[in-house]
Amino acid sequence: MDNGQKPATKQDVADIEKRIKQDVADLQTRLDQRFAEIKEFVQDTETKLLTAFYSFAEADQKHFIQVDRAAAAVDERLNTCERRIMEIEKRLNFPSA
Repeated sequence: MDNGQKPATKQDVADIEKRIKQDVADLQTRLDQRFAEIKEFVQDTETKLLTAFYSFAEADQKHFIQVDRAAAAVDERLNTCERRIMEIEKRLNFPSA
């Protein structure tokens, strides 16, 4: 294969096959390394997103607890007002002797 005009020998084909196999193995190794890097990046990103969502959910939960407490306080005050109105209505409708 010196000048490109000679026919290839079995050894020439074997050498090319060996180089191709080595090139494919090298490419596979590089791809494996790259996919490992991508996987690590995705896992790091996932961890950061989950941490951010957890923090958001925790703050949101605290807000809902405050809203629930405020609603309970309003309900209690409304119940007190209704009870007082009922007592007034009883006095108006049923005068004491």
